[in-house]
Amino acid sequence: MELYQLRQFQAAARHKNMTRAAGELCIAQPALSKTIHKLEEEFGAQLFIRNKKGLECTRQGEILLEYADRILALSEDAARAVSESLGDAGEIRLCLRSSAVLVSNVLKDFIHEHPHVSFSISSEPKGCDLLIDSVSSAYDIPDNAHLLMTEEICLAVSSSHPLAHTGHISVEQMMDEKFIDLADTPSYAGVFNSIFSKCKKTPQIAYSCNDYILQGKLISLGLGVSFVASVTWTSSSLPENISLLHIDDCPHFRSIYYQPLGSFCSENQRIFEHQLEEYFKNLNN
Repeated sequence: MELYQLRQFQAAARHKNMTRAAGELCIAQPALSKTIHKLEEEFGAQLFIRNKKGLECTRQGEILLEYADRILALSEDAARAVSESLGDAGEIRLCLRSSAVLVSNVLKDFIHEHPHVSFSISSEPKGCDLLIDSVSSAYDIPDNAHLLMTEEICLAVSSSHPLAHTGHISVEQMMDEKFIDLADTPSYAGVFNSIFSKCKKTPQIAYSCNDYILQGKLISLGLGVSFVASVTWTSSSLPENISLLHIDDCPHFRSIYYQPLGSFCSENQRIFEHQLEEYFKNLNN
């Protein structure tokens, strides 16, 4: 059994299709089929079942895939560790699912100090070294993750809003507001649904966008209101004529954390993690 065989098997299992897997691997489909056949002979077990939907792993195929994922990940970690020992600054693969505005400040400072380190940023954790995400409760943070900050969720309104000077609002008062929805943002949808889950009706969604800058512009023009994370909002270069209102009878918070992924952690990643912690510590102070 060779590493290239495991890579080919892994691709076939992931795509559930020989043609697509062969295309990703840049090899001919018969060559891929031959590799799978050799593995089945070596293990004395059928690894795939072919049906109308494509390929499905057998129980033995699922077992092999679990080990193949681990072996290939360790192989890549070994290569990166040796490369780092030879002076290669390498790449930090970052999964950024939350707090992009704040994390970009850390990235800017880090890249200035370490110009030879590159970053790849994704919204999916698979294949990444580090995950930055948020949850509604600090109790939901994964065991091996590190809490960076907990911040209050407030309602952002235009400074001309009748309640802007009070600094507070109730859920009942929010029922008459026109909301600006952040489309395709699970964390926003979670806050919205949680706050209004006990009510018999929900407020009107006046606008839907997927851009924080546009969200801020619409709020500042008095075209609607929206939920925002308080510290993130006040630390961003967004419109100034916006007031944040505390939600009196249904307070909400979010906890931002980072979580190392995989078994390999480069020295540069450790430095970046330290700078993350220092940056958020200063925000909290």
